Amino acid sequence: MDSLGLTFRCYLVTSFGGDFIEDLMRSIMTRLALPLALLVALAAAPAGAHPHVWIDGRANFVFDPAGRLTALGIHWAFDDLYSVFTVQGLDKNRDGKVDANELAPMVADMLKNLKA
Repeated sequence: MDSLGLTFRCYLVTSFGGDFIEDLMRSIMTRLALPLALLVALAAAPAGAHPHVWIDGRANFVFDPAGRLTALGIHWAFDDLYSVFTVQGLDKNRDGKVDANELAPMVADMLKNLKA
């Protein structure tokens, strides 16, 4: 009978010698050790973390006429909820729009964090 990739054998023995029992136990332990270790490893639960930010990213590779990479452009699009949370309070002139000057300190801080 096969179960979990293990094969079990039935032995009919009229007398139990010490070597037979030792060999049988060694065989059973050898056959069970790896599957049992795998079972324990696979039973580990994944971390219960959840993301606070969802980002869609895109990378643009720029090549010169010789085919050498000259620039790498990265575009990140953050989810709406994080975007609203991040710019909250940055509209200093209260015109309902966050312009480039108002975003500059936040962008500088984010770039500093990326370099760290």
